[in-house]
Amino acid sequence: MKRFLLLTLFASALICQAKLKVATLNPLLADLAKQVGGQDVEVIDLMGKNGNPHTFTPSPSRLAKAKDATIYLASGKNIEPSLDKLKSILAGKAIVIEVGRNIPSLKISGDSAVYAWCPKHSVGALDPHGWHSI
Repeated sequence: MKRFLLLTLFASALICQAKLKVATLNPLLADLAKQVGGQDVEVIDLMGKNGNPHTFTPSPSRLAKAKDATIYLASGKNIEPSLDKLKSILAGKAIVIEVGRNIPSLKISGDSAVYAWCPKHSVGALDPHGWHSI
């Protein structure tokens, strides 16, 4: 259902010749949205390049910049602590897509500990950072 709705939103934006406004909760997803959407999207990166997704909570002023965004992209997998609150704020106003939801997590072993740069993840844990397994 979400895929159908997402495709409908993209198609509507193209037909109306209006840019689709997409808000993201980290710069990697912002870059992804820009690369996929090109000139047909306006991307609002709520966190910015120096933020930490594990502690970031969008401020009211940042959320105001994303006003009227149709889609919000989040990593999911419990990386963003404010995601549930954001979903409740946006209920019925925008689609929140947890990009990492269907990406398998890597189990961090001794030889893959290089990926455990995040203090919340260590050897033996599941690494929710989906981009580590590109």
